[in-house]
Amino acid sequence: MRVTPEHQKYITVQYNNFQIPPDIHRLNQIADIIIHPNLIPNHIEHIHGYIQVYTSSYNEEPVLKIPFYERILHGSLDFKKEETYFYISNDELKSKKPEQCQPIRIFNRYNTSISVYNITINKFELLSKYIQVKKKTILLCNNQTIILI
Repeated sequence: MRVTPEHQKYITVQYNNFQIPPDIHRLNQIADIIIHPNLIPNHIEHIHGYIQVYTSSYNEEPVLKIPFYERILHGSLDFKKEETYFYISNDELKSKKPEQCQPIRIFNRYNTSISVYNITINKFELLSKYIQVKKKTILLCNNQTIILI
């Protein structure tokens, strides 16, 4: 498998050589195609081309060309690192009632809305009495800040 030359800087294809039996009507995953948006220049908003499938490394012509068209989102979800530090006093640990909530905000710097469907917290079983996730699903519009916790 190969990516057309103009996209080789920011698309990788991971595949294993294997034989697909003829006349079987099922989906067969032949590769993982990975687009690395952080390597794509900011002025590029769309990429398109072909993933080329060859029967051997010696073939000059592909046996299959799979077209692709992707919209590239440039941006990030940002937060303030200092908002992720918590101090819980010994009195609060004993009473199991933290007196103060520490909000964690995220800021959408993408030029489109982003949906957040899952929030994972390391060691949640230890922190669950001190951290409450306010929403399960979040829609963040571009340039919007929202409090997660």
